Amino acid sequence: MAMECIKLPDENNIEVDSNLMGADLGNALKDKKVKTVIIKDTYELNLPAYLIDMSDVGDVTEASLKAIEALLREDGDTHLYIKNNDASLYAGAGDGMMLYTILDNLLSKLFNDKCKLYFNNGEGFYLIKQMDVYSVRLNL
Repeated sequence: MAMECIKLPDENNIEVDSNLMGADLGNALKDKKVKTVIIKDTYELNLPAYLIDMSDVGDVTEASLKAIEALLREDGDTHLYIKNNDASLYAGAGDGMMLYTILDNLLSKLFNDKCKLYFNNGEGFYLIKQMDVYSVRLNL
């Protein structure tokens, strides 16, 4: 499964070019003149989603990424994004219950608690804490 790299722009360094405009591809093709550059106005985030912030981790081994990749499924219902400093990428989707159950503990063991985990169910990303209701597993 290949990971798709997503580069997030720095809001302070965005230059506005009047020749570039946001447009829907279907509408652009209906116009008499098709512009040479079409930029989508928004990037849609697939929800629910986890965001793994590896900015403080340092070097990440290939084995660590393979362990995270092993959680991904073709028919996954919960999406996984990875952030490292200014670059973010979409890793894929996994089974929501499995991610809920083991992702926090896996990241803690792989990266010695240097990695932050966020969750978004449609109300924005918030930090998952060890005793957060989303990270507590009951042994019933």
